Amino acid sequence: MGAKLHEEVFSFLENYRSTHPEFVYWLRERNRRNRLSNGYWFQGTDDYCFVGLYNRGGGTNMTRSIGLVFYYDRDEEGKNELLCYLELAYKNEKDHTVIRFYQEVMKLLGGFDKLNYARYKKHLPGGGKMAATEFLNNIKPGIDTLLRKNKLDHLFIKREDFNNKLRTIHKLRETLPENLFPANKIAELKRRFEIFRKETFFSDRKKQLSFISFAQKVITNTLNGYLTNDSFTGLIQILKHGAKEETVNDYIDKVVRGDDVKSSLKKEFASLGFTGFTGAGKAGISDLDNRRLEAIKKFILDCSVISNKQEAVKRVEDFEQLEIPQVKSGVYSPWLYYMNPLVFPIKNNRQNGFIKWCGHPADSYPLAILLFHEVAEIIGEKDLGLIDAFTYNFSEEDTETIVTGNNEINTMSLNTILYGPPGTGKTYHTVNKAVAIANPEFDFDHASREKLKAEYERLVKDGQIEFVTFHQNVSYEDFIEGIKPMEPKEADPFLKYEIKEGIFKRLCERASKVPETKPTGVSISEDEFQKAGFYKLSLGDTSNPDDDQIYSWCTQNGYIALGYGDAINFTGKNENEIQQMVPAKLEKFAAQSVNYFIHYLKTGDYVVVTYGNLQFRAIGKVAGNYEYKNVNGLNVHQFRKIDWLVKDIELPYEEVYNKQFSQQTIYRLDKREIKKDFFVKAGQPVAKTDTKTKNYVLVIDEINRGNISQIFGELITLIEEDKRAGKEEALTVTLPYSKKIFSVPSNLYVIGTMNTADRSIEALDTALRRRFTFEEIKPQPELLSPQRMIWKLLWDYKDFDWDEEPYKTKEVELFELLGIKKGFTEHKIIWAKMKKEGKSEDQITYFDNLEMQGINLARLLEKINARLLSLLDKDHTIGHAWLLNIMSVPDLQAAFKNKILPLLQEFFYNDYAKIGLVLGDKFVSQEEVNKGLFAKFKDNNELAAEFEGKTIYTLKDPFELSLEDFKSIYQ
Repeated sequence: MGAKLHEEVFSFLENYRSTHPEFVYWLRERNRRNRLSNGYWFQGTDDYCFVGLYNRGGGTNMTRSIGLVFYYDRDEEGKNELLCYLELAYKNEKDHTVIRFYQEVMKLLGGFDKLNYARYKKHLPGGGKMAATEFLNNIKPGIDTLLRKNKLDHLFIKREDFNNKLRTIHKLRETLPENLFPANKIAELKRRFEIFRKETFFSDRKKQLSFISFAQKVITNTLNGYLTNDSFTGLIQILKHGAKEETVNDYIDKVVRGDDVKSSLKKEFASLGFTGFTGAGKAGISDLDNRRLEAIKKFILDCSVISNKQEAVKRVEDFEQLEIPQVKSGVYSPWLYYMNPLVFPIKNNRQNGFIKWCGHPADSYPLAILLFHEVAEIIGEKDLGLIDAFTYNFSEEDTETIVTGNNEINTMSLNTILYGPPGTGKTYHTVNKAVAIANPEFDFDHASREKLKAEYERLVKDGQIEFVTFHQNVSYEDFIEGIKPMEPKEADPFLKYEIKEGIFKRLCERASKVPETKPTGVSISEDEFQKAGFYKLSLGDTSNPDDDQIYSWCTQNGYIALGYGDAINFTGKNENEIQQMVPAKLEKFAAQSVNYFIHYLKTGDYVVVTYGNLQFRAIGKVAGNYEYKNVNGLNVHQFRKIDWLVKDIELPYEEVYNKQFSQQTIYRLDKREIKKDFFVKAGQPVAKTDTKTKNYVLVIDEINRGNISQIFGELITLIEEDKRAGKEEALTVTLPYSKKIFSVPSNLYVIGTMNTADRSIEALDTALRRRFTFEEIKPQPELLSPQRMIWKLLWDYKDFDWDEEPYKTKEVELFELLGIKKGFTEHKIIWAKMKKEGKSEDQITYFDNLEMQGINLARLLEKINARLLSLLDKDHTIGHAWLLNIMSVPDLQAAFKNKILPLLQEFFYNDYAKIGLVLGDKFVSQEEVNKGLFAKFKDNNELAAEFEGKTIYTLKDPFELSLEDFKSIYQ
């Protein structure tokens, strides 16, 4: 809606009022500057709203004197988290009784901060809806009592006034535009549009853009002339798709003024090569009087200067009230498009199938304007003419290709978000998707979950899959690159900083820099690998371009070099003699590096030359002892001969080592962390051709909890499929810290997960919404059926005998939970059949006829979610995953105590009465506050009366509940 904050606050207050019907609050009454029409139900803006609680002006911005201020905290949290505080204002107040009342309120509550003259703010602990609920439940009654005590009852908001305003707002809410395109069809929309991009119709429509200029000239010239029915008939015939040149010339002569203009337009049409965008709508116009002709002219000219879709809708609605049957949207929408192509789409009957597919009536052009704009935003196209072409031949029968069998990924989106309520297994599904992308050859059909997870871990270890969780503190510097302090060395005179790559940049470079012919192994034997030492060496400072010549000279001449030691000749010096040069001639760490280079590094050892901490660029085998050399142009003197095995590459450290390289110039690598299969390839060449591009996957858990604009920065555009490296519309950026040219490769997939209880899809950043496809992960109660639970138990413990532990105990516990009588043995007969067949979910039906009197978790979850759907919405339901592994009564009790009850408390802001509506009275106890509970206190008898008789709700401990209590939820 237009003002999301106001809608969220309004929904919260109405939700609270559903259980506290006596509660009323201040609502906007006047529609100044269309504020009410645009969804601003309270005083305020997009990011701030004031909810007045009493009928007294505060003397500032027309707000009431006492109220709750709601706002979004975007700076610190990185997302639109709703917060609130109490505000009290009485500027220009003259009534001393009222002023005294305000002062008593501040004294009663305490903790007010003065904002300015006669305006005060009180922080509410916790902020947000929970704090507001606590205030309305426990603090506002005290203020009401003070109001009555001061005989100021006229300051209460009158219920009649409130109800009148409320009815007005409910009517307006029905007319406000929601997000019209269904979120669960975004993935299909993007898939179909990508197919459309490859069609001739797409490229032809792109070329047709040159027709718009011609059409604008024809329409403008016609409208500026003397209008007749033939004028608009001429527009139809000239601008229709497939118009013949002689017909166009004939009508140009009829409707266009000036011989030179006519001649120019005829030549322009002949040179275009394309006719109009769409069919005529009708053959011509007749029987319209001058009043209607002028109304059409005014409508077209007014629409030509409109700059936003909301105003476009209003103008169209006003025009359609004139009821000119010969000029409906199929006729006039092409004219509006040609005159204003950024605002008005073309709409005729051929688009009706698409509009219906989106779940809307097909006969509304105002709705089509909003819908087509939203579609354009989702798929990243500004040209509304392409939306017309795309939807023109839309077929509802076309269905999406999905990952099945051999894991086809040719239609899988590069950017996907799995969304759903908590506990639906979104993270579980990312494992499946990530493996399917990174290893399309993996055999899903014959792999257990354990094998699938093992493959996932292997791909993580190999660097093809990375996992990160977003939260409010994740920044661009963490995700892309940033400046971080380096670990200081003893001789450093000051703190040094380095540019540290984030996970996204590292993965992009890993995906894009694997060469077509890459070193996939070094030809050494197992014995040689065990005997040799392996060292990391920095050959020059990669952050200093002047040091590139050190690397170049060494790789060209078969040497490695060390910068420490300056011009000292260490020939003949043993380890102790070098150490004794500290501190007169050498720093301690310099002496250590020299000893590593000269004495520890042996002939026959292997050296991995790194490129920063995350890549390596050469590998060689030491071929000679220490040499002191003076090489023209180089400022290093310590050398050793080496046989280069591979060089001039940039590969991720994961290819050869399980840990990142450190900043230390030279050190021995831990052989336990070395990727032996990279080196031990006896009988294989040093390099082999590997032209098959690997796919890489970044899994972003809780993607909606991060500030996307802040985290991705300028790279949010680069992740679009057509902006990836190698694509026709590919883009690059220069990174702010490293100044490197950067692009996102086409073989990098991003999979995000999103908990809709934290934030709905509609509340997401639009930039994020249109760059990702969305796949809904719904609760699946059918996975909790008693039959499935027995089937799962038998396969989980397939290697155990009937009387062997732990199976024996597990069976007893499950049968108790499901209410299966003791002595039951039919499952043993069924199991014999299942073992012969092999594992198959079809076997679940073998248990359909079993008599079970215990819990049915599927029915329990269905009933809970049906109630949550009525009280809240589908985003605030409960997933099956939280009940999936329950195999005993204690498991069920623990799931409710540790997961389900805390989630319901969060859903309802500790409104236990509503939790009672979901679970029943077996789970929530009620107790009234006894009269006489409160201490006697002068002048506060009325306040005590407010609370006496109040119902207090308490959640019962699930471990004290019986199986029958849990069954009562759905029985």
